[in-house]
Amino acid sequence: SGLMLMSLLSSEPYLTSGILGSALNKLCKRTIGTPGLLLSGLVFLILGITLSAELTVRHIFHTIYTKLRKKEPISVRKKPRAITPSTNVKTQKLVSTEPVSDTTVVLSESSEDKTDSELYLRNPNTIGPYVLPKLSLLNKNIPENEQLTKSMLQETARILERSFKDFNIDAKVLRVNRGPAVTRYEVEPGPGVKVSKFVNLSDDLALVLRATRVRVVAPVPGAGVVGIEVPNEKVMQVGLREVLESQEFRNTKARLPLPLGKDISGTPIVADLATMPHLLVAGTTGSGKSVFINSVIASMLFRMTPDELRFLMIDPKRVELSLYDGIPHLIAPVVTDSTKAPAYLKWALREVDKRYKKLADVGVRNIESYNKYMDEHPEVIGKPAEEDNLIHGKMSYIMIIIDELADLMMVSSTDVEASITRLAQIARAAGVHMLVATQRPSVDVVTGIIKANLPCRLSFRLASKVDSRTILDMNGAENLLGKGDMLFMDINTAKPIRIQGCYVSEGEIERIVEFTQQNALPSDNDISDIDEEESQDDSDDDIYEQAVKLVIKHQTASTSFLQRKLNISYDRAVQLLEDMEAEGIVGP
Repeated sequence: SGLMLMSLLSSEPYLTSGILGSALNKLCKRTIGTPGLLLSGLVFLILGITLSAELTVRHIFHTIYTKLRKKEPISVRKKPRAITPSTNVKTQKLVSTEPVSDTTVVLSESSEDKTDSELYLRNPNTIGPYVLPKLSLLNKNIPENEQLTKSMLQETARILERSFKDFNIDAKVLRVNRGPAVTRYEVEPGPGVKVSKFVNLSDDLALVLRATRVRVVAPVPGAGVVGIEVPNEKVMQVGLREVLESQEFRNTKARLPLPLGKDISGTPIVADLATMPHLLVAGTTGSGKSVFINSVIASMLFRMTPDELRFLMIDPKRVELSLYDGIPHLIAPVVTDSTKAPAYLKWALREVDKRYKKLADVGVRNIESYNKYMDEHPEVIGKPAEEDNLIHGKMSYIMIIIDELADLMMVSSTDVEASITRLAQIARAAGVHMLVATQRPSVDVVTGIIKANLPCRLSFRLASKVDSRTILDMNGAENLLGKGDMLFMDINTAKPIRIQGCYVSEGEIERIVEFTQQNALPSDNDISDIDEEESQDDSDDDIYEQAVKLVIKHQTASTSFLQRKLNISYDRAVQLLEDMEAEGIVGP
C-alpha cells in the first residue's frame, strides 16, 4: 500500500516506488481509478501499521489528536509525584482519558472571614454573666498555595493503574479525595478480582509512588471501592479555629461536641462525647495525642460555662495539663500525684451515686431530663431530696481527663481498673464522661475489661501492629504519619475513619486560660467530701490485709507472689513485705 501511494503521488513512479509499485499502480488505475486507489492505499497502510505495531485505530487517532493539541507545561510533566492538597481550589473533574475515566477530585475550601458576632460559638446574651472567650484568641490558619494541574492527577492515577496491570489486577481509579495529610485514590476492582490482592500491595505501591507509607482500605465502607491512601508531600495544618468556625461545628446538636479535625475529603468531623459516652485515646510520643487533648479542652472552654461543664484532670506527667490550673471549670486542682488519683476516681463514683438519687427523687432517667425538669419547676431548686439530705439544683456535666493511664495502672491497677470500669458502666446517665489517654496501649494497661467498657477509641501513630490491634482490634495505626494523623472508631462505624487532627499551640492555650481566669466567677461546686490521705490510707490498709491473708493461707511470701495475686507493682510488693517483717508476720 505504501508503494502504491508513493507511485501515485510521485511524478516519476519508477524512481520512488520501483517496478512493483508502478505495476500495481497501473493495474489499480484501470480498475478503481485514482480516487479509489488513494482511498484503498490509505486503508491498507493503516491496517499494516496496526498489525505490525499491535496498536488500535482508536489509539492512533488519539495519539495524533493529543500531539496536535497545546502541550502541557514542562514542570507538570517531569515526573509523577504524590498529590498534595490545596485549600483554595474547588471541586473539579479530571479530563476523561483512557484508562482513567470520570475521576472526581475533592478538595477542602478555605474559610471566609467572620464578623464580630460570629466570633462567639454561642450568643453571649443567653448564657448569663459569664463571658465566653472569642475565637479571635486562636490563630487563623493560613492556607498554602500550591499549583496543581489536572495532568498531575491523571499521571498519578495512570501510574496506579499501570501498577495494577503489572500485577495482573483489573482495576481503575474512579475518584481522588485530597485531604490535609493524605490523598485517597478510590479504585474499582474488575469482575472477579479479590479485595485481598490490594491489601498485599501496600509496600509495592509505596515503592512505585515513592511514598513513605501507603495504607490500603479494602473495601471503603459503603462505597464499593478500594481506598489507596498516599501521604502528601506536605501535611497541611488544620487549625482549631478553622474547625470551630465551620458550619458542622456551629450547627451541631451535640451536647459535648468534640472537634476531631478533617477527614480525607476535607470535611470537619465533630463527635459527641455525651453519646459515646467515653473515649479511649492512644498514641506514641510526638503523634499528636497531647495536642488533641488540648484542642478538646479549648473547644469546651469556648462553648461551655462553668455551670454547664466541670473538669477533673489527672496528669501524672505533671506538664501536659498543668496549664489549666486556675480556670473556673476545674472541679479540683489538676491531680499530678498518681497515688492520689484513685481517691478522686472514687469520689467520682460517689458523685454518680448521689446524682442517681436525685434523678430517682424527681422521677427522670438522665441528666438532660433532670435539668429540663429544674427549668420547668424552679420551685424545686434548693429543696432537699428524700435521701441523704441532697439539695436539688441543675447539674453540670463532668469530664474526667486522664492523660496517662499507664502511670495509674502501675501504682494501683486494681483500684484504677475497678473505678474506670464502674464509671464507664453507670456514669453516662449522670452526666459524667471520661477521656482516657495512654502512650503504651499494651494488654496490661488497656485491659480487656477497660476495652469492653470503652467502645469508642481513637488512635494516633503506634509503634507496632500489636499495639494497633490492642486499641483498634485491627492493624493500621502503625502506618499513620504522626503529627495529628489519627484513626477514629465509633460504635456506629464498621471501620475506623482517618482524620487529620486539630492543632492548637501552647501560646493559644495560654491566651484562652488567661481570659477564662480573668472572667471567672465565684463557684461553690468544688470537691468538698474527699480526703486524699485518708482515702489512700484506707486503700493501703485493705491491700495490706489482703497480703497478710494470702501469705498465711499459702505459706509463701515473695514479691512475685504478691504481684501476681494482688496485681500491684514491684515497689508496692516490697513495701508490703517490709511491713509484714516489721510486725513479725514473716521472717527476715
